[in-house]
Amino acid sequence: MKVKKILSMMLSVILVTNCIISVALATDKTSILNLNELERDKIYAIVQDMTAVTTRASVNFEVDLEENSISVMRNVKFPLEAGETVTINASYSPFSASVDFGLIAPDGYFYYINVKNGSINKTIRVDERGNYMLAVRNNSDDTVSVVGYVNY
Repeated sequence: MKVKKILSMMLSVILVTNCIISVALATDKTSILNLNELERDKIYAIVQDMTAVTTRASVNFEVDLEENSISVMRNVKFPLEAGETVTINASYSPFSASVDFGLIAPDGYFYYINVKNGSINKTIRVDERGNYMLAVRNNSDDTVSVVGYVNY
């Protein structure tokens, strides 16, 4: 009888531990955001272009953004079908700056995620078919250096 009780307690501990580990792993995964979950602004002017290197379905980019400016990767368009995703993985300096990362959709709107901690690793699912462009906006009063890549 004691052995059965001990085994039952051990099983309970193992199940609780597995639940805690599963929750910890789930919160560490990259979330997929839909365009309609993001902020959006209409882009009327393109201030500067990013330097980009294209390889297959991944694009490296690098840009120095002056204060309160936006940069758009006009030379690389992502041809996407509805439901496809784009993952943005980048870091910037200074880390304390407020920077918007996102996509300019075929409708001309900039759908973005605001970041204030120096890095981003987010996936965006597009709602409609078309050619999308990566854009990065510096909302701070300092020049921001950004380096990263996009998978699509």
